Amino acid sequence: MGGQGAYIRIHNKSSQTVKVKLIKGRNVEDRGLDKLSGNLKAGQQLPKEGKEMYSGGKYEYIEGEARNRLQKDGYFTLETHPTDGTTPSKITLGVDHNSWEAKESPADSDATILMVSDIDTPENGGDHYKIEIRIYDNFHPQKWMEEYGEKHRLGEKKLCQIGLPGTHDSGTYRFAKDKGTSPDTGLTKLDDLLDHGRLLGSVNSMILTQIYERMCRCQSLTIRQQLDKGIRYIDLRIGYHVESKSFLTCHGVFCVDVEEILNEINDFMEENTKEIVIVEFKKLYGLGAEENITLSKMIYKILGKKLAIQTKCPPNAPIQSYWDNGYQAVVLYQDGVTVQNSKGRLWPLQELDSPWPNVGTTKDLHVALKEKVAGRNPHKFFCAQGILTPDAEVVKREIMSGDGLSIKQLSKQCAGKVVDWVEDEWKPSDQLNIVIVDFTETSNLIPSVINYNTHA
Repeated sequence: MGGQGAYIRIHNKSSQTVKVKLIKGRNVEDRGLDKLSGNLKAGQQLPKEGKEMYSGGKYEYIEGEARNRLQKDGYFTLETHPTDGTTPSKITLGVDHNSWEAKESPADSDATILMVSDIDTPENGGDHYKIEIRIYDNFHPQKWMEEYGEKHRLGEKKLCQIGLPGTHDSGTYRFAKDKGTSPDTGLTKLDDLLDHGRLLGSVNSMILTQIYERMCRCQSLTIRQQLDKGIRYIDLRIGYHVESKSFLTCHGVFCVDVEEILNEINDFMEENTKEIVIVEFKKLYGLGAEENITLSKMIYKILGKKLAIQTKCPPNAPIQSYWDNGYQAVVLYQDGVTVQNSKGRLWPLQELDSPWPNVGTTKDLHVALKEKVAGRNPHKFFCAQGILTPDAEVVKREIMSGDGLSIKQLSKQCAGKVVDWVEDEWKPSDQLNIVIVDFTETSNLIPSVINYNTHA
């Protein structure tokens, strides 16, 4: 049965010694499970001995019991106990006849460790999954910058040279059905799906909703939920809706009202006064001079004195200088005239390098990101886009044939691998900065990028 087997390792990325215990489940073969228990010092891995593969780590092969595969209920649980006696962290790994999945238990607020997992699905017809279990020092995601300021001297580091988890097309978690398609349909390939506009008249709400769910929606969590989970870079594409005279995020279709998003960002910063959020208004569709003035005034009104002034705190300024000035929001804005008239409150997009990989496979993404990270300008913000982009013909064929292609499916293919690259390949000397993925909940990008700052 394909997909039944998996290679697994446990890596202690925390600062303390932990004890990993296996709690026997059922319908999983005993072979290899005994090698997943034991004491782990900081930096050590389990199994101690095993197959060396992927980025050089040692892995143990496990699988469900052959006679029980059709029951679809094999599982076992791992517990990690910190030496300080605080609450253990727990993960249950389950296997059915063709896939592995993990159920993670949220860490208690007073827990000192956090155990997470990323499961890479087989590629190119392979049978074996790859399961990465990582143990981190626990953190409070709403206040991680403040906490790291105290524990890891984050305030001394430059904002453009610390790890910041982010989301791609952050404002696409809800579709404004009454607004329909947006001015960027051509750029999102939705225009191709709709035969360059000729099918718009016959596309009903149900069909457009299906297309949105599969090819336009890039996130499930609201902006406030993203920030509460630790995201510190927000990527916004804005379209102007003429009939309602409103500004909404867009990705082939109109999505969320910008005023709602700005208020959520402001509310979060009001409650967490040392957290800094980079907000990029990357694309503006259908905005003329008057609309740019209206939108910029909305930004000034809602974010007010939290807006970082570029001349006082450029990208390579230490975080402490942002804190000293009460700056919590860096807003990058596409329109040059609006930026020039903003008195430094809006920053030009040129202050952030965000090269689009524009590739459709994880292999090509790996090559592209490795090259871009190595060549980054250390004095600007830099965004590593951990996303896959199928070409227009693939999108059209898949969506029309109903074969199941979706942005979420693509995210599941690559997001876990992006975490692997952060953990195993990008070193402190790379000065990693912003890393983004679609559907942030499909991987453990957030704790991985935040943990990067313990050694950056």
